[in-house]
Amino acid sequence: FEKTDPAEAQLLLHYHVSMTQDIDLGPADPFYGICDTCRPTVYDKGTLLIDLMDSRTDKLVWRGWAEGGFDNAIESQKLMEVRVDEAVRKIVEKLPGKS
Repeated sequence: FEKTDPAEAQLLLHYHVSMTQDIDLGPADPFYGICDTCRPTVYDKGTLLIDLMDSRTDKLVWRGWAEGGFDNAIESQKLMEVRVDEAVRKIVEKLPGKS
């Protein structure tokens, strides 16, 4: 793949990012006796979606995604960049024809 002028491109890359807070209940269910001292954990969860679109038809050719926790990355630009780079690498590895 090579970055080019959008007017000459055969594929267009679209991306979507979603960041939310979620709750992990884990073993925190004292009613069932699993853990008397456990507490739920609130964490930041992110999803990155990458779409490759046919520039002539504007139809989706391929979609890849990654999900994961972003704890502490919200406060650190450097850590956020590392996490996003890791996610993009994992997504791109799934492209057809990649070995």
